[in-house]
Amino acid sequence: MKTAAEVTAAKLRGGFYTPPALVGHALRNLRRLLPTAAATRLLEPGVGDGAFIDGLVKAGFPVEEITALDVDPDAVAVTRSKLSRHGISGKALHQSTLAWSLGTTEHFDAVIGNLPFVRFQFVPAADREAALLNAERLGVQIGGVANLWLPMLLASLSRLRVGGAFSLVLPAECFTGVSAGSARSWLLSNTAELRCDLYPPGSFPGVLQEVVLLSGRRSIPSTSDRCNVTVALHSAQYSATEFDEEQAQVTHHQVKPDGGSWTRLLITPSQLNALDEALAIPAVAYLRTVAKFEVAAVTGANAYFSLRESEVRAYELKPWVRPLLARANQAPGLHFTPADHEMNVRANRVAFLFDSSQAQLVRSRTPGVDDYLKDGENREIDRRYKCRIRQPWYQIPYIKHAQLMLSKRCHYYPRAIYNDTDAVTTDTIYRGRLLTDSLTAPDFVAAFHNSLTLLTAELEGRNFGGGVLELVPSEVGRLSIVKAQGLGGELGRLDACFRESAEANSSENIVWETDLLLQKSKLGITARILDQLRQARHTLQRRRLDRALSEPVQLDS
Repeated sequence: MKTAAEVTAAKLRGGFYTPPALVGHALRNLRRLLPTAAATRLLEPGVGDGAFIDGLVKAGFPVEEITALDVDPDAVAVTRSKLSRHGISGKALHQSTLAWSLGTTEHFDAVIGNLPFVRFQFVPAADREAALLNAERLGVQIGGVANLWLPMLLASLSRLRVGGAFSLVLPAECFTGVSAGSARSWLLSNTAELRCDLYPPGSFPGVLQEVVLLSGRRSIPSTSDRCNVTVALHSAQYSATEFDEEQAQVTHHQVKPDGGSWTRLLITPSQLNALDEALAIPAVAYLRTVAKFEVAAVTGANAYFSLRESEVRAYELKPWVRPLLARANQAPGLHFTPADHEMNVRANRVAFLFDSSQAQLVRSRTPGVDDYLKDGENREIDRRYKCRIRQPWYQIPYIKHAQLMLSKRCHYYPRAIYNDTDAVTTDTIYRGRLLTDSLTAPDFVAAFHNSLTLLTAELEGRNFGGGVLELVPSEVGRLSIVKAQGLGGELGRLDACFRESAEANSSENIVWETDLLLQKSKLGITARILDQLRQARHTLQRRRLDRALSEPVQLDS
């Protein structure tokens, strides 16, 4: 995590600007939502370089008055100049939208712009307090908010009259972020004609962050349990100012305002119906009802405490180490065996974890260990947070063996591993245990890599730069798994399939094989359902992996 001193001034205020193609698309969406002949009182909560004002003029958008705000005095000066030059009535305020919205009684016909994407840790305390007050006014909880765009969205829409429209550029994390869940619920209950336009990474020159154009109309609070939402997935075909809407894949959904992820809106209604069918099958359950996965040993310095055989020998540490599976990719199959661990040892990979509780340790009597610990102190390992708060600093707590392991981060899909060794792991892999006697660890692992479970991983997990999929323990608990008693008898064949597929760089073979076994198991998971789930997973996986082409960059108008 960077400090404010390590971040550029542009990033601190979200100073990344909107390309003309995106401005034009936002204005067209806004125009669709407003009476064409009506002059509009318009709010722009973060004006930036004035790209939207230029777009309004170019499009001949009927504007009665503009109120534009920004925390950057240079941006405000540019905006005032543009308003004067174009003869537009309005004002540009050097003020935070969060504080301003609490002190005004004005309401607007429209809100447009590109909200700043800034880590909340860099937001001034007064704005953080104003953000909470704005959210409280709307009945939204944002206690765990991570970025400025979310409270800015709420503050802006709080000034929009009922019947007024909005068209706002947001980071794609609005679909999945846990802290945005209550805001998603509010939108579904307080807006109509809600539309999400999404674009692939690299769609806009100079903009690498995946963005969403969210538009809709403010409505009176709805008592309905579902809201109509339109999702348009665009290709990267555009000119300087236009997107070809005919090239978009458009789907219509009815969504419950339950705060859940909107990632499911990226797949088709027929695929969602197949998912609902699968979830209704008695043998399908939430993972949390069958097994519990948790963060494994937190060392505070994995690179120091995780050791190779050569290091164990050099420091004479054998009595104080335990076998370790350091990373999921060091398990070549679904069944991690003593032979697999020995292969890692012979290859001089990281394969042991220092555990001072394994034998009596008196530093003055054990020169090798003492040298190892002195090396850590010379490297100031003992001053790292997790180390300095424990006594002694090198005593790692909660080192436990588990039969089940699950990758924390993945490229293609998360991997469950049956641990048939004494190996432990660190916080790079989750450790798990079964909560039921009706399944064995081999049963669980053999059934895990199927299209249903892996689709729910795409739906529940979060994405990072490079297309990485990560699941936190609560998200792991929400995965849908199949309780297939006896399937563990097939683990040997599936393990061999995975190993052969890994060598051939064919990651999908294990999924096909597992799907076929479940299809034959007479549990109610039909070929038709699995085919729909497979297509849905591939859609989400491809979209995620496309992010590997770029690294994230913040945006603002």
